[in-house]
Amino acid sequence: MYLIFLETSQKKLFFAELGTGSGAISIALALAYPLSYGVATDVDQDALEIATENYISSSKHSNLKFYCGNWWSPLESFKGKLDLAISNPPYIPRNTYEELPKEVKNFEPKVALLGGEDGLKHIREIIQKAPLFLKKEGLANFRESF
Repeated sequence: MYLIFLETSQKKLFFAELGTGSGAISIALALAYPLSYGVATDVDQDALEIATENYISSSKHSNLKFYCGNWWSPLESFKGKLDLAISNPPYIPRNTYEELPKEVKNFEPKVALLGGEDGLKHIREIIQKAPLFLKKEGLANFRESF
């Protein structure tokens, strides 16, 4: 996983995490950079409830909000405003998924693992729309797991 280190925790940035799951990455950023503001999306409402609980139990701040929806869709009002977009989207190709051990398949929902025929379906979608949401100097960061 890539780690992003900014010069100072006093840096103000507007970030988004797409496919937040439990919220670990966006919560870590919100805690490390308390002057920043973040938004996190996930298609699974149950995952968002867990992420919200995790955030509330770990922070006294209110610099992170969660939105239900697929990738960029809940963030339409933030077009051109983000300094940073991060994501760890599903990346496992269909035929590789079929061969995964049961322990892996039973630990994560299928939707959190399966990345289409070649594993890049979601990554392509996120990258294609990123320029619409990022500021001119904005940065997109993905977990490298291949």
